[in-house]
Amino acid sequence: MYLYRVVFLTLISLDVLSSEVAVAAEMNLDRTLEKLAASMLRECPSLRGSERTSEARKRLVGEFEKLKADSISSGHLKKIRRSKVDYQAFAWTRIVEKYECGDFKDPKMLFLLKKSKAEKMRGEEHYVVYRLMRSYYDLKLEERTVASKKDLSQLGKLYTAYLKEHGKPPENLENLQQDLAKRIGMNPLTGIEAPWIYIGQGPAEIRGPNKYRVIAYAPFASGKDLAYKWVVYKGGQLGTWKTDTLLEAVKRMERDNLAALQQQVDAEQKPKESKPKVSAKPLVVAKKESKARAKPKIKITISELW
Repeated sequence: MYLYRVVFLTLISLDVLSSEVAVAAEMNLDRTLEKLAASMLRECPSLRGSERTSEARKRLVGEFEKLKADSISSGHLKKIRRSKVDYQAFAWTRIVEKYECGDFKDPKMLFLLKKSKAEKMRGEEHYVVYRLMRSYYDLKLEERTVASKKDLSQLGKLYTAYLKEHGKPPENLENLQQDLAKRIGMNPLTGIEAPWIYIGQGPAEIRGPNKYRVIAYAPFASGKDLAYKWVVYKGGQLGTWKTDTLLEAVKRMERDNLAALQQQVDAEQKPKESKPKVSAKPLVVAKKESKARAKPKIKITISELW
């Protein structure tokens, strides 16, 4: 019975100790969020706007918490406290590379990239910065993707309207979309902009599994292993094609277009067959010539007879 009480009291003590550690850990990460928000506002005053510094800092901390930057188990917290920050870890170097490649203009993302490259962080701060970098990256990638897909979808809708009004497809992207900014798509991964590739003028066509005509496609790759491209069909519906499949279909379409053009040129250059015309003038000349070749009549006079 005595042993049972000892064990029971020991377990209670451990539970209390664990709770105290958990509270301490939570308070520690809270301070980390506060310090990071204050540092971010000093580096990027534009983030404060018309708010007081304390209000802006509170707002940023709340944003960090919504992104779960302070979500960590006590075991993981102990581990990062005991270990030296590994700036060569794959996950860390990968997110830094994505930021460098993405050409992001958001001040919060620029601040985090600068801080990550300085490599002067303690374990807790490094953990929070990493989680924030991942969260902001995913949000910005989604934002870019949605904006680009919206513009690409608009091309399919405009194509349908143009066809209905003019009775024929537009010859180029400029005729289809008047807004220059919307004729250009942004690669979500790099921020690089390039015009959508328009292929809807014909006469040959590319049709998808939905039997709709493919109007345009993205100039950049996307999806798993970057092996796909976005396409837009007549009407504005979007799809995703394997890059190899799409480019092969485009080549076939171009060959068919050239063949159709050559047939048209050949038809225009082919001489027309005509029957020889009979002229009245040569017939008259022929009659005169026949008279000239006739033998002259002999004239006999009286004197010659005598």
